[in-house]
Amino acid sequence: MGEFLEIIERLECLSAPVVLATLLKVNDDSGQVRAGARRILESAPGEGLEEAAEGVLVSGRPLVITGEPGGWPGAAAILLERVVPGRLPPWMHLGAQAARRAGTCVLATVGVVEGPVPYAVGDRFVYDERNHGLLPMDGRFSLDLQRGCQKVREAGQPRWQRFDLQGGSLGVCLEPLAFAGQP
Repeated sequence: MGEFLEIIERLECLSAPVVLATLLKVNDDSGQVRAGARRILESAPGEGLEEAAEGVLVSGRPLVITGEPGGWPGAAAILLERVVPGRLPPWMHLGAQAARRAGTCVLATVGVVEGPVPYAVGDRFVYDERNHGLLPMDGRFSLDLQRGCQKVREAGQPRWQRFDLQGGSLGVCLEPLAFAGQP
């Protein structure tokens, strides 16, 4: 998980806003790409991401694009989000804290929103090994998400999961981040 900390450290040193691209969902199990892979797109992202990344930089609103842009064969959904210098989001701080103490956590990233629910694309939740962290306010959803995170933590592999809520549903990438003993 050294790559996760490398991305966070690079983002902490920003001098201008950038777009962070995160692979949320893959089409196959070939191992060419994995959910949770990240790239920082600075000036000229290239490979089909230019317009979408520019739109995210200007609007500040996260966007999920589908397909295989950016040289990620097998990609099904990629989240693009603006990161501003000096204002890293809470999920990054919690993930970095877990990494620095050689702990574990599961990062849950909303990639699809269907219906009128109180969550948006790009919302993130973090559950550490004690199921503490950055949790949703909805108690039922939090418990369902906690159960999903526990299964992902046990399997050690990211997965895409749908959660039904009152009024709609969410598609969420559950990504285990285990730092103990990692190079």
